[in-house]
Amino acid sequence: MMCRYACMPQERLRHGAFWVAAVQPGDIESIRVWRNAQIDVLRQKAPLTPEQQQAYYAETIWPSLEMPHPANILLGYHEGDRLIGYGGLVHIAWEDRRAEVSFLLDPALMASPDISGPYIRIFLGLMKQLAFRDLALTRLTTECYAIRTEIIALLETEGFRREGVLREHVRIGGHAVDSLQHGWLAADELALTRATPEDCECLWRWRNDAETRANSLNSKDIAWEVHKAWFGKALQDPARIIFVARVGEVAVGMCRFDIGAEAAEASIALDPAMRGRGLAVPLLSRAVACFREDTHLPLLATVKAHNTASMRCFERCGFVRSAGDGACWRYRLEGI
Repeated sequence: MMCRYACMPQERLRHGAFWVAAVQPGDIESIRVWRNAQIDVLRQKAPLTPEQQQAYYAETIWPSLEMPHPANILLGYHEGDRLIGYGGLVHIAWEDRRAEVSFLLDPALMASPDISGPYIRIFLGLMKQLAFRDLALTRLTTECYAIRTEIIALLETEGFRREGVLREHVRIGGHAVDSLQHGWLAADELALTRATPEDCECLWRWRNDAETRANSLNSKDIAWEVHKAWFGKALQDPARIIFVARVGEVAVGMCRFDIGAEAAEASIALDPAMRGRGLAVPLLSRAVACFREDTHLPLLATVKAHNTASMRCFERCGFVRSAGDGACWRYRLEGI
């Protein structure tokens, strides 16, 4: 029976032939050998013995598998049936929704960036998926010593932003070396596209969520056939623009503009599973910017008075409260 983390919704995360799952007892000797071979790029100060490795996992890792919020999630990285590396999310701050990415590849695969680069890119993608989609984390960090120039370039290519330098932070081979800090926010990777027929079902599910309906002007449940017919017409209607937002391959929300003669009405909805992750403001802001590429009409929005989260979202995007009747507030963003 495989060890697995209770906090992970899926036992394995996959990308083609590659997959990650909880480190298994049979993996830890290979991991020890790899760590000792690459000690200069780790925080580890001395080679690990087999006894030390066994004790660490017995005392720290195996007991954490059943915890709802473990401090570390260590995963074996596989290509088919072969273990090729390990890593995961460490120093997890669940309340702050952040974690540090840890990663080590079999030294045999580190001969050149052309060999190691694709392996590392896939692993980083799987960690983003685990952190954002499965664990509701919104920030990932890394620490990398300045001697690892290829890894630093790869991190920055994959969307990790350089956030700071700890000067002469460690000594490697008798020389002082800087440590570079990088960070990734889920909102940094938010991308908008025009809605397509493939988005029909997810928008229907979001629309019929109980909280979404409570905040909608029309709070009735919408039947699938009714929604499907409406959505098909909406995609063909030049007076209705629907953007769908994604983080990586995960659809996270939508923004709709209904265009009238003198103004356009804006509305926004998130996947219920994505609430509270800091996505609403960048979603609306980027949708407005995309809308402005084609028209400069003023934008209007109607928000129920109890929906304080939406009010803050529209206000942070420049909308100004213009009127209200006690049940709803009207917001306006002037055209450019």
